[in-house]
Amino acid sequence: MTNTPFRSQMLTIPRFKMPDYELEGDGCSTKVILNSIARFRLRITSQTNSYYKSTVDPFSLSIIDPFGHAIVVQRRILSPDLLELTYQPMSTGEHQLTISYHNKMHRQLIIDVKNDETNCLSILKPFGPGLQRAIVGLPTEFYVDLSQQKLTNPTTNHSHLQFCLEPSYHAEIDYEQQMATVRYTPLAGGICPIHILEHNKDIQNSPFTCHVKREDISKDKPHIRIIGLSEQIIIHRPVEFEVFIDNPFDDPSHLLNVEVLTEDNSPAVSIDHQHTSYKCSFIPVTLGRHIISIDYAGIVPENNPFYCQATQEKDIQLNGPAVNSQCLELNKPTHFYFKLEDCLLKNSTERRNLAYESGYSSNDDTSLNSSLTDGAKETTDEPNNYRVTITDGHGNRKQNVSIKNTNEQLDNDVRVDFIPDEQILFINISCTW
Repeated sequence: MTNTPFRSQMLTIPRFKMPDYELEGDGCSTKVILNSIARFRLRITSQTNSYYKSTVDPFSLSIIDPFGHAIVVQRRILSPDLLELTYQPMSTGEHQLTISYHNKMHRQLIIDVKNDETNCLSILKPFGPGLQRAIVGLPTEFYVDLSQQKLTNPTTNHSHLQFCLEPSYHAEIDYEQQMATVRYTPLAGGICPIHILEHNKDIQNSPFTCHVKREDISKDKPHIRIIGLSEQIIIHRPVEFEVFIDNPFDDPSHLLNVEVLTEDNSPAVSIDHQHTSYKCSFIPVTLGRHIISIDYAGIVPENNPFYCQATQEKDIQLNGPAVNSQCLELNKPTHFYFKLEDCLLKNSTERRNLAYESGYSSNDDTSLNSSLTDGAKETTDEPNNYRVTITDGHGNRKQNVSIKNTNEQLDNDVRVDFIPDEQILFINISCTW
């Protein structure tokens, strides 16, 4: 049997040409919103070879931000002729989109990323030296006051906040005392833009511009000492303290900076530079918490920022967890203290009434069932004639208020225990003779 001779033939491998295509969607437009999720599609519109049907597989796309960093672009093939691209720009400015076919660049486009001008104003309050000034190689920090955020627990529920430094320095973030503290060490001089994002959008005035300078840090770095700053201050009365700078820089342009943050009407600070120290003063014009940040050339002292509580002169001053916390947990027992010496007059011939009333609100879910019932009970210490009452927003008194005084010395604290079962409660302490 004779076999048919084997025949071989040369296969012709076609040289594929790039098919025609078009881009669709806002993600490849000239204006994209910062931190938004941007999408666009690449669609093949015509075939170049009747024997071979072109697909989107050979296409590759990349996006470079203004700082030369590649942005992650998610790729999803919707059909053989349709490719979807998704990305999220984290910087403003011109971004370069490159389209390649079989790893050969074909086209480049410019995408202009801008801030969202329609973004509503945030109630976050960023402050501190790290947003404005720093020294290369020395740690600095800035802060974001979270006390106005309506969160169940502001110290842990911070997933809505993001911080982005350019260039990308390693930053440590602490959440405590309703404050976000961001610490970082700049490694290069120049401009360092800082983005603070809330729900993936820049807050008001973000990005912030930090100016980083170089200094000789081979010797001991500057050290800050503070004398005379009290935690308790009186409204409309001058607050004075002194700041000493050990080992200051030779550059006289580096000065002491003091920033006071309140809920509104933050006071101006007067700084008098003397030979070896700075004398600082301000006048509080609002009641409540004052946050004071002190720095020299972006360097902060230990325990910065400092907290002061402004009260009315002659008021009975309260302290303890019930008044120090901006938000209390609903139906969870708490307490506060006051001093007998604030209530009782040493001069028995002087007749006058002293009263202190303060309110706080809890942002917890008020739909929970109350564990207290309204009543007409008042807690009174008859021998000393001082009275403690806690009422709700309608003036109804809470009945299970416990007062404890284990020592008759006038400088000792009196403890008052109660359970907050309303969104707003008022504490009233009155003294009569």
